[in-house]
Amino acid sequence: MTKRRINLRAIIWRDGKIFAVKHFSERWNGPAEYWALPGGGLDDMESLDAGIKREIIEETGVEPVVERIILGQQFKSKRQGYDEELELFYLVSNADDFNNINLAKTTHGAAEIAEYGFIDPKTELIKPEFLSTIDLTDYVQNVRPVYIADKLSK
Repeated sequence: MTKRRINLRAIIWRDGKIFAVKHFSERWNGPAEYWALPGGGLDDMESLDAGIKREIIEETGVEPVVERIILGQQFKSKRQGYDEELELFYLVSNADDFNNINLAKTTHGAAEIAEYGFIDPKTELIKPEFLSTIDLTDYVQNVRPVYIADKLSK
């Protein structure tokens, strides 16, 4: 039986930049080498909307204004206990609320996040990699079919 993990991520977009974090990494003995989007795994029997809000509040202390799913990806998992992962990327519209977050007032942020800020995904190393190659502005500003990066069949 295939075991799937569902991850929820926030696309917090402002002026061509995206809010991203660098997690603490034992591998690099400090911040990870790459940026990632805030979010995490969906809990059992948790709704998607409740999950994305919980994850963003846990990491940043900011209650997100969640708009809609704009991106997705599925891929083979490297996590122990999982075969594949599905990630859904939600557009969050209250970007200015993420300017000055206080990680000390979060349940997970201070322990997990080494750095945060708005970055240019075209010039910074960000994961997943497709964020640096697609036209994010188009997906943020226009209602269009959800972009799905399928790495499962490759």
